[in-house]
Amino acid sequence: MGWWWVIKIALILIAGAVGGLANAILIDGGFKKGYRETLGNGQQIWRPGWSGNVFIGMIAGFIFWVLYGNMKITEIAELLQQLVGSVIAGVGGGRLITGEADKRILAASKDELTDALREALKPKKE
Repeated sequence: MGWWWVIKIALILIAGAVGGLANAILIDGGFKKGYRETLGNGQQIWRPGWSGNVFIGMIAGFIFWVLYGNMKITEIAELLQQLVGSVIAGVGGGRLITGEADKRILAASKDELTDALREALKPKKE
């Protein structure tokens, strides 16, 4: 494995990281730090923050390249196409993990609201 392979893999990882960073900026509203959040039902979820989005984007970009890319890149145009694909995969990978966290928060909020509504609509005993 020569230097060209190392450079290609590094470029693909960087492209995926850029996609994850774009997701963090678009979805999370910027460079928020990752944290664990405890929901009303006691469940804990991990909010990835910008660094988690970048990491997931790198992994998604690399997997995209391995599965769908041309390992024998001979032209710059091919490399550019695969870098763009890795950026898109990075955005998608970051979005997937952010969406999962949001889905769990919404489900817990829905359960809390349902319980509160049931409690409010119970006939009061005098």
